[in-house]
Amino acid sequence: MVEIFDRMRFEGPIGMDGAQLPSASGIYIVGTLSSGAIKMLGIYQADDMNRSFRENDKKDCWQKNMDSGLNLYYFEVQDPKDRERTCRKMIMDRWYPVECVDRIQDDF
Repeated sequence: MVEIFDRMRFEGPIGMDGAQLPSASGIYIVGTLSSGAIKMLGIYQADDMNRSFRENDKKDCWQKNMDSGLNLYYFEVQDPKDRERTCRKMIMDRWYPVECVDRIQDDF
C-alpha cells in the first residue's frame, strides 16, 4: 500500500516489528490513527532505516502517545542533504507537535 504525506508516496503501513523496513537510505514515519487521520508521532531520516528503527530510543514515547495502534511508513531518499531537508520540513510543517522527535533548535 501507499500513503501520501506532503505530496510524497510513502510505502506502508507496515508492521511495527520493522521487518519490512528496508536497509536503505530514507525517511520513516511512526504514526497512529487519530480521529480518522494519521497523526505522526515520529519522523526520522537515516542511512539505514531498518537499523535506525531497531535502535530508536523513542519506542516508549510512541506507545505513550498512540491513539489507535501504531503504523510504520517509509520513503527511500538517497541524497543525505535531501533526506535531512525533507525530514526537517515535514516536522516543521505539522500543525501539531510531532511528539516523539527532539525539538529542532536554532543555532542562536
